[in-house]
Amino acid sequence: MAPPDRPRHPFIRALLDHFPELRDDLDQSDGFGLLHVEMTRFAKRSLEAFRAGDLDTVRRHFAFVEGGFDDAGDLALINALHVSYVEEFAWGFEEDRAARALMPPRLTDAFDQMVIAWRNL
Repeated sequence: MAPPDRPRHPFIRALLDHFPELRDDLDQSDGFGLLHVEMTRFAKRSLEAFRAGDLDTVRRHFAFVEGGFDDAGDLALINALHVSYVEEFAWGFEEDRAARALMPPRLTDAFDQMVIAWRNL
């Protein structure tokens, strides 16, 4: 399937440069070039690695995501990091706390914000 004529967000392009093993999965998505869809697919790969006990991959994914918070002026990216990445780990399950323990500081803050938001619904 040829990707649609949609540009990818710079974060996703950098993600695929850093983790080329994710390319096939993201390229096959109907959401090619849609930041939230591609971010969710990345989050699901991180969650799969976590559940499989591949903590090295999880730490590398988390470190990469942490770097995304450096671009605080990119509100679309910050929103996608919170809503489409961090939220995959903030459902209130026991494993969420174990994943949180692996997160770097800004990712931990985003996780805590999502947990508070869910409690306030």
